[in-house]
Order: sequence, then C-alpha cells, then structure tokens
Amino acid sequence: MNTDKKIIISKVNELFKQDKIEEPERLLENYINQYPKDLDMLLRFAVFELNYPIYDHIKSIEAIDKILELDSNNIDTLLLLSYIKHFMLGDIDQKMLKKFAQVKTDDLQKLSMLEYVKSWFYDREKNYDMYEKTLLKSISLYSKHVYNNLDLGRFYLKQGNLIEAKKLLLSALNNIELVFPDVDYEYDCTDVNKIFYEFIKGTHTTSFMKGSIIKSLEELESKLTIEA
Repeated sequence: MNTDKKIIISKVNELFKQDKIEEPERLLENYINQYPKDLDMLLRFAVFELNYPIYDHIKSIEAIDKILELDSNNIDTLLLLSYIKHFMLGDIDQKMLKKFAQVKTDDLQKLSMLEYVKSWFYDREKNYDMYEKTLLKSISLYSKHVYNNLDLGRFYLKQGNLIEAKKLLLSALNNIELVFPDVDYEYDCTDVNKIFYEFIKGTHTTSFMKGSIIKSLEELESKLTIEA
C-alpha cells in the first residue's frame, strides 16, 4: 500500500471516529476519481458506505459493480456483495451462485466462506439437503470458523442428531476469537475483514451470541442426560 493511501485511510478512520461522514466519504471519492482502477480503494469505499449510520448499500453496490467489471474473480467483493444481498436486500440468488461457481482460488478460508454463504440461499429455498451439504463442505474446507459449525449444529439439533450437534456447537464456541463489547474493539471502518469476521466467519462476535451458543449447549446436555 502506497503512502498516500495509508494517509487517506488513517484520516478517514480518524474523522469517522469523530462521527463525521461527509468529509471521509469525500476523501475516498476523490481518491477513486483520481485512480478509478484501484480495486482496493473501491472495495474500501464499498465497505465504508455500509457502516452505521450510513448504510448506503446503493453506493456500495455501485463500487462493487466497478470492481467486478475489472476483476470478476474478486472473491472479497463477491463475499461483500453476498453480505449486502443477504442482510439488506432479502438474500442471494441463482446469479450469485453462478458467480461463485466461476471463482478460482487456493485460499481455503475464502472457499469455506463461499460455501457458507451458499447455505443462506439453500436455507431460504428450504432445500435442506443442499443446505447440509454446503455447510459440511464449508467446514471440511476450513473448520475454524464459527457460523458454519453453529448453523449445522443447530440444524442437527432440530433433527434430533444430538451427538453431532454437540460436537459442532462446541467447535463453534471454541472458534470464537473475540467478544465485544467485552474488549475495546478498534477497527478500520474501510476494512472488509471486519464484516467477514462478524457476519460470515463469526469469529468476532457479541457476548449475546456467545451466550446463545452456551445456552444451546446447556439445553442439548439436558436432552442427552434424559436420553441416557
């Protein structure tokens, strides 16, 4: 990363922490207008627009579209678009699945995340066979995330497969790396990894979410005790 970019990103974060929005947004836009093929800064702008209280998914998607025009295989951008579609626009669709199928990478974490976001589609479609398969594949590619283990564990719990559910819920709990607001959570408001950690990997999570996993495990233990 060149010095100019580092200075701009640092300034953007400094201003954003002061609850300023227009000035940091303008800094990013000015840079992008000057360097329209800088994919990293386009992605950072897309992420910035998704911060509270901005939540401008339209501007974010416009930046994403520019990235994908230049690099259709940009995995971070496809994952970010999946996040927007799932949490802000209803859900991912068949077009997204086709884009995923064209992705080429050796990064097992990214491949695992792609399989995980596919599970959102199959869950919405009530295609539970494919839902299970995508979660299993996500875990087989990278087992140290939280949400792939958690979702499959809760799926098995509903099915009554208590032993497998317990293993997966324990893995989900043990894979949590950071709990907020228990720690002073410093983050870069332009970094896409913040979204990945919180909403796709689940390794950075809230005390409420951690508590819900513990509660699920306690309820599961009670059922196992009764069955024994």
